[in-house]
Amino acid sequence: MRIDDYSYCSQNTIIFSKSSVGKFCSIGYNVQIGVPEHPLNFFSTSPTIYRQSKLSKYCDWAQDDINISVRIENDVWIGSNAIILQGVNIGNGAIVAAGAVVTKDVPPYAVVGGVPAKLIKWRVPEELREKLEKSKWWKHDLTWIEQFGAEIYNNRENSVKMENVER
Repeated sequence: MRIDDYSYCSQNTIIFSKSSVGKFCSIGYNVQIGVPEHPLNFFSTSPTIYRQSKLSKYCDWAQDDINISVRIENDVWIGSNAIILQGVNIGNGAIVAAGAVVTKDVPPYAVVGGVPAKLIKWRVPEELREKLEKSKWWKHDLTWIEQFGAEIYNNRENSVKMENVER
């Protein structure tokens, strides 16, 4: 497991091994990331049977119930009580609503929610999404980031106006 600079997790959050969290991420209370799974194609889902009994030789299942990594990119906000299943990638700037169960990849700057999580809306207009992705602002120091942010909000002729974002 790896958590990059400026990211934080609130109380009771569990991030299972093989998961990574990028920079500037905000992870709410009671979030579970990369939760263990059990085999679906074996006659029993109990570890006592598929791992510890004489029948384990018939089950093609890894010794670890955490098989596929989760990748959370940069500037992601995950609301409280969300669950992120194994193998999911969450793109830069995405928001996962509280209580969501994320079963599939989330594109950059998407806002997703529900069970299973689905696209609710885009956080910012497409033009700004492209500018943010191209800049890779999270790789810069805070001074550069502040100047970049000021350019987005102050230079009305050359940047996207935030008022255009769907609410």
